[in-house]
Amino acid sequence: MSSSTAPISNGKPMSKTSIVFFKELKEVLRDYRTLIMMIIIPTLFYPAMLVFPATFAKQSIAKLGQNTVMVGIVGDCEPLEKHLQSAEHLKVVQLSESDYREKLKSNQVDVAVLVPPEFTETVSRDYITQQDFSDLKKTPVPALKLVLDTNREKVLFSMSNVYAAIAEFQEEYLKKRLRVLDIGSAWERETKVKFDDVSPKQSDTDNMLPQFAPYLMILMVLLATSYPAIDLITGERQRGTLALLLVAPVERRSIMYGKIIVVVLVGLLTTVLGVISIAATLQFGPVKSTVVDAHPQFDFGLTAWLLVLFVMTPLVVFISSLSVFVAALTRTFQQAQGYLFPLLLVTLFLASAAQIPELADNAFLKVVPIANTTLCIKQIITRHQTWQGILITFVSSTIAAILLARSAAGLLQREDLLLGVQLSPKKKMETGSYGRELVIFGGIVFFMLFYFGQLLSLWNVMASLVITQIFLILCPALAFLRYTRSPVLETLSFKKPSPRYVIAALALGFATVVISMLILTVQTKFLPYSEAYGRQMQLMLMPPGRELWQIILVAALMPAICEEIFFRGVLQGILRKNLPKKKLILVIGLLFGVFHLSMFRILPTGLLGVLLAYLTLASGSIFPSMCLHFMHNAYYLWSSFYKVDLDSTLCISLALGGLVVAALALGWKPSQTEEK
Repeated sequence: MSSSTAPISNGKPMSKTSIVFFKELKEVLRDYRTLIMMIIIPTLFYPAMLVFPATFAKQSIAKLGQNTVMVGIVGDCEPLEKHLQSAEHLKVVQLSESDYREKLKSNQVDVAVLVPPEFTETVSRDYITQQDFSDLKKTPVPALKLVLDTNREKVLFSMSNVYAAIAEFQEEYLKKRLRVLDIGSAWERETKVKFDDVSPKQSDTDNMLPQFAPYLMILMVLLATSYPAIDLITGERQRGTLALLLVAPVERRSIMYGKIIVVVLVGLLTTVLGVISIAATLQFGPVKSTVVDAHPQFDFGLTAWLLVLFVMTPLVVFISSLSVFVAALTRTFQQAQGYLFPLLLVTLFLASAAQIPELADNAFLKVVPIANTTLCIKQIITRHQTWQGILITFVSSTIAAILLARSAAGLLQREDLLLGVQLSPKKKMETGSYGRELVIFGGIVFFMLFYFGQLLSLWNVMASLVITQIFLILCPALAFLRYTRSPVLETLSFKKPSPRYVIAALALGFATVVISMLILTVQTKFLPYSEAYGRQMQLMLMPPGRELWQIILVAALMPAICEEIFFRGVLQGILRKNLPKKKLILVIGLLFGVFHLSMFRILPTGLLGVLLAYLTLASGSIFPSMCLHFMHNAYYLWSSFYKVDLDSTLCISLALGGLVVAALALGWKPSQTEEK
C-alpha cells in the first residue's frame, strides 16, 4: 500500500484521492470474487431471480385452477348435485356422514358439502302463494357446510370453482322464487348493474414484480459493495498494510475518499449491469409474452429503467459509504462478515416499509434512505410515480449519502480504528468514544419509533404518546446511560440554570410557534401539505370532549421531559466530548428534526432542535431547553385547540416582542457573582 510511486506531496487533495482510487481499483479488479459479484451475478442470476419465480408461480396457480375438484355431497339434494355436476372442473360423488372424513383424510375427495335436511326441503318445495313465503320467514334459513383440509394448497386454489358453482345455484334459486311472485322480470330489470372495471386484471403473483424488484436491486448493491469495502479496509488492517498509510504523504481523508469512490464505482457498475440485464431479459427474453405483454399496467420501458437508475445512484453512494463505515469499525475479516448479516437485515427491514400500506402512505418515508428508494422504484414500475416524489427521493438520498460518506471518511483519522486498538471501558468513558454504540442505539430507537410508534398511533393517539415517550424514548435513554456508566448529573446537565436563560426560554416559547407556522406556510408553496391529513391527526389528538389540560399534559409536558433527556441529555452529553460546539448543535438539531418522522416538519423542528441544543450548551443546564420545549408545544396545542390565527398582526407582534426579550436576556453579560 505504499504511495511512493508518484510525487504527490505537492498535489491537490483531489489528485491524491485519484491516485489512491486508481491503485485500489487495480487491486479490486484483480480479485475474482469481486468480479463475480459485480459482473456475473448481476447479468445472470438477478434477472432469473426477478422473472422466473413470479412466472413459475403464476403458471402453477393457473394450472391448479384448472384441476378437477372432487366434491363429495353428504345428504340428499338432487338439484344441487345436478348443478355442481354440470359445473366446470368439478366432479361430484355421494358420501355418507360416517365416511366423509375418512375420504377427506385419504384425499379421495377434496371438499365435502354437508346438506342439512332442511336445505333439501326448502329447495325442493314449490312456493306458489305469498303465504308460502311467509311460512318460510318463520324458520331460519338452512345453510350448507363445506369441510376441507386447508393444509392442501391444491384445494385452496381450486375452491374458487366450488364457490362460483354454489353462487350460481343460489342465484338461479332466487330468480325462480321471484318469478313465482310475479316480480322476477321487474327485479331483474331494475336491479341489473353493469360493472366496467378500468383496472387491469391481475393476480397476487402479478404484484410480486413491483414488490420484489426493489428488494432485489438493493440486495444486489449491498452484496456487491460489502465485500470490496471489507477487503479494502478490514482486510488491509488485518494484513498489516493499512498502518503503512500513516507515513504516506497523503491526507487520511483523501485515502478514505479514494477507497469509497472505488466501492461506489463497483456498486454503480453492478447496478447498471443488473438493470440492463433485467431489462433485456424482459424485453427480448422468452418471458416477454408472459410478463411484459401480459402486464400492460407495469412500465418496463426505457424511460422507466432510466428513472430507476436515476433514483438508485445516490442510494448506491449511500450503501457504499455504509459498507465502508461498517468495515472501518471492524478489526477482523470474520467480525466484518458477522456485521454483514445484521446490516442486511436492517437494509431489508427499511425496504419492507414501502410494502406496508399503513406506512407507505406516510410522507416521511420519502426522506428515509433505502425506504424512499424502494417506494419510488415500486411507483415507477406501477406507473404511479410523480416528478415531485422522484426529486424528493433523489435529493434526500443524496444528502444522506454525502453525510454518511463524510462520516466514513473521517473514521481513518481515529488511530484506534486504524491500528485496531481496543479502548478500555474507562478510556471510553473519559473520551466519550461511543460512536459504534450510539449508531446501534440510535438505529434501534428509530426503528421502534418508526414501526411500533406509528402502529400504536393507529390504535389510540393519546395512549401511544404515553407509551412512546416512556418506553421508546425515556427508558432506552436511561438504559444507554447505565450501559456507558456515565455520570448521570453531569451527562444530563442537571444543574441550576442562570435566570436569564430561563427568561429567554419563556420568551421564545410563543415566538418559535409563530416562526414554525410561517416556515410551514412558505414551505407548502414548494412542498404541498395534506390538509385533510392534518385535520385527521388534530381530530385524533383533540376529539370533542377532551380537556385542553389533558392534551397539554400528554403532548407537551411529557415530550419536554422525555425527549430533552434523550436528545439534550444523553446524546448531547456524550457527543459533546468529541464534537466541536457548532457541529454538535447542528447534529443534535438534525437528529431532533428527523426523529419526529414528519417530512413536512423536518425544517421547523430541526431549527427548534438547534435552538434547544444551543440553550443547553450555553447555560450548561438542561432545564431551559425543557422549559422552551414545553412552552412551544403548549402554545401550539393551545392555538390549535382555540383555532388561533397565528398569522395575525397581534400574534406576529407578540412573537417579535418575545424575540427581543430573549435577545436581551441572552445578550446580557452578568458579573461572575451574579452568574454563580
